[in-house]
Amino acid sequence: MVVMAIDPGYIKTGIAVCRYLDVLFLDTIHLKGEKLDRVGLVVNVVKSVVERYKPQVTVMERAFYGRNVDSAFKLSEVRGAIIGVVSLFGIDYKEYHPSEIKRMLTGNGRASKDQIMWMVRRLFGYDSINSEHEADALALVYTYFVAEGIL
Repeated sequence: MVVMAIDPGYIKTGIAVCRYLDVLFLDTIHLKGEKLDRVGLVVNVVKSVVERYKPQVTVMERAFYGRNVDSAFKLSEVRGAIIGVVSLFGIDYKEYHPSEIKRMLTGNGRASKDQIMWMVRRLFGYDSINSEHEADALALVYTYFVAEGIL
């Protein structure tokens, strides 16, 4: 089973594609420019990854909004673009709350970024992780497989 996992962000978005725990694609999309530039880049990258790897399911971190309303709106734009692409291709879609991802990966719903990175490297046997966004995307893959009873 091929899973595409996305850790959405307005500045950096992590994306991973895995066949079970075998990493097929891992990258951080660096979003720059105005809204249309950022959203357009996300759409183009996600579309090309879907066309190349043909995932059966996409998983994304559920939106967690802090106090900054402007940031929440910007993140929603990126999330909406991703969901739109996934929908156009008819791919199944799941979301997981950040604390659920941390708990599935480490046993602690309040795990640190360093703990997430350490566990992801161990579970996937993959040391070429270049950002916390990539680590979060891989953590989403693992969460999906555990939550669905596949692992």
